[in-house]
Amino acid sequence: MKKKLVAIVVWVSAASIAILFQPKITIFDFPLNLTIAVVYAFAIMAPPLHSASMSFTDVSAEIRGSAFGAFIGLIEDAMSGTIPGLNVLSKGLLGFVSSIIFRDLFSQWTPLIGGIVLSVLTLLDGLIVILVGTFIAGINISGMSAISMIFMQALTNFFIGCLIKSGQKIASMKYL
Repeated sequence: MKKKLVAIVVWVSAASIAILFQPKITIFDFPLNLTIAVVYAFAIMAPPLHSASMSFTDVSAEIRGSAFGAFIGLIEDAMSGTIPGLNVLSKGLLGFVSSIIFRDLFSQWTPLIGGIVLSVLTLLDGLIVILVGTFIAGINISGMSAISMIFMQALTNFFIGCLIKSGQKIASMKYL
């Protein structure tokens, strides 16, 4: 019970720090997207569970990644004052995708793959928020400035992705 509580405190603290600091830290006047890095890290830390005897793969890692991503997205939506649901959808979806990437697509992790994957996820996060915001919520978004911001966020997250290793023990996921 104590280890589970410590794991929860570590991940909530990491998410809180990312949410609080990402609007304050800018590169060339573009804010960072640190929350997707936290969702990505959380989702890839879960060990894959597979039972060959039953031909069944446990999807609890995907559920945890989606739930954590949606939770982070909800907090981000509440703090940014945008339409609720934009970040919930994108972060929840990317938490799900992150959890299956290293289990099903890549058999071996390298820093280059980690950086590329987080960059692609950052691009997808930005595109989901822009497309859903524009077409469903009717938010008017300037195209070139949004694309420039998304690419700068993807570039900075490339370097963060090189540091996050699949299966690395930050706060043991077996207790969550």
